[in-house]
Amino acid sequence: MTEEKIATPKSVGNQFGYLCPNCHRGDYLHVYASTSVSLCPDGTEVDSADQEWGQDSGASCSHCDWNGTVSQFKQAPNFEAGQDSVLPESRLPES
Repeated sequence: MTEEKIATPKSVGNQFGYLCPNCHRGDYLHVYASTSVSLCPDGTEVDSADQEWGQDSGASCSHCDWNGTVSQFKQAPNFEAGQDSVLPESRLPES
């Protein structure tokens, strides 16, 4: 089985290095996270900024309409989690 080559854009679009498995864009990804809200007379109010999500959380790409889970995201080559979402020239793959 041959491994699929993924071109790395200068900007991955997120600080996790995740790319859509379908269109290979990282700037249109969405993760469905859990958070706590209080029910109020006017609707709901977010209790805190805490969010929980993981590899089994639902995910989507609004660029190509892909839907799946976080575990299906591709990892951008030459990207270390937590780094700036813009890749420095020295980290771009060779053409």
